[in-house]
Amino acid sequence: MRDFFSNRYVRMLGAYVGIGVAAVIAYSPGLMALSPMDPSILRAGASLIAGVLMCAGLGVSTHMAMRDERRYVPLGTGAQSVDPQVVTRALEANEADEVLGALARRGVGALRDGAKKVETLRTLVFARFSQGSMTSERFMSAVQLSADTVARNCAVLANLMTGFDSRDYLQLRALMQGGAYRHDDIPDDIQLKKFDLYQEQLSTMGGIATANERLLLEMDRFSTTLATLDVAGEGKKEQALLDEMRQLTEQTKYYQ
Repeated sequence: MRDFFSNRYVRMLGAYVGIGVAAVIAYSPGLMALSPMDPSILRAGASLIAGVLMCAGLGVSTHMAMRDERRYVPLGTGAQSVDPQVVTRALEANEADEVLGALARRGVGALRDGAKKVETLRTLVFARFSQGSMTSERFMSAVQLSADTVARNCAVLANLMTGFDSRDYLQLRALMQGGAYRHDDIPDDIQLKKFDLYQEQLSTMGGIATANERLLLEMDRFSTTLATLDVAGEGKKEQALLDEMRQLTEQTKYYQ
């Protein structure tokens, strides 16, 4: 229930309804003082209902427009050049899509998990090493790089979605499954290559989502391993752990 009311579309719709109620009350002289037996109460009530329905309709139409809007996220340069909130909104625009919805939700989940893991690891690192020390900074640098890589990968995922025509893909898939593509006017090889391209795009997007989830799992393992290290005399193990984390992060990157 908390997730439902935290949804920005639900909050937006509630705001529209609230504005409608306030506006109708404000522009209905004597509405608050009317007696239930007053004949004017029916007209005032109808006015109130009409205002609420109008604002609700406006909210729904705005929701539909925002839902269908696919947003491109500029990547810029460097792993920290994307705003996770911007990427989240770009992915949320695809959550209702029949083809891309599951991938979009995986991306949003990865962004949220990445932020949580950074906070968990920050607490652990600062508990074991002095905050501001070279060791703590090295560990937090590796942790933040992993989270930034997840965010940047999700930006690539969102950008790939902007060029994917789900309606065309579903129509083409139906033609492929029934063999009807052989009987239309479009050359068969063109349709086959187009379908293969769609499949390749979906495979790439799925690969990004899976790579992110694996990196997040490694962040969990990183946390567990770090918790078992002794504060003193573990320099080599610390460096090995950092090197492994950085290597895994580098292998997960889906961007240049």
